[in-house]
Amino acid sequence: MGRRERSLISYAAPKYKYHAIFDYKLNKFSSALRLSGFSSMDLVDYNSANILPNHSDPKISTDLSLGYALTDNVRVVFNGTNIFNVYPNKQNPNDTETGGMYEPVQMGFAGRFLSLHLKLKF
Repeated sequence: MGRRERSLISYAAPKYKYHAIFDYKLNKFSSALRLSGFSSMDLVDYNSANILPNHSDPKISTDLSLGYALTDNVRVVFNGTNIFNVYPNKQNPNDTETGGMYEPVQMGFAGRFLSLHLKLKF
């Protein structure tokens, strides 16, 4: 096995990942805050001439959900995923698995996502 394959087996995931979730509900209002933390990691790239691996710093992604019950059967919910738009470290696209500027190994690279939901209970 080459250097990259050994690196994938040994280091292809952060050493740790954690979630801290805080829920709060008061009458018709509800909220949730989730923090997802990822440790740093190093991943050898495809270019075997590169001695240093691709490095990803530790990151924290924050999700937020706010809801309000209009009636017993109708609820409006705002969701924000990765609300502070945190990305992995940028890499050389020639050295990543996807050919993009981010290695999607440590954490996702889709950035912020916001949505509004109307939930109906029948």
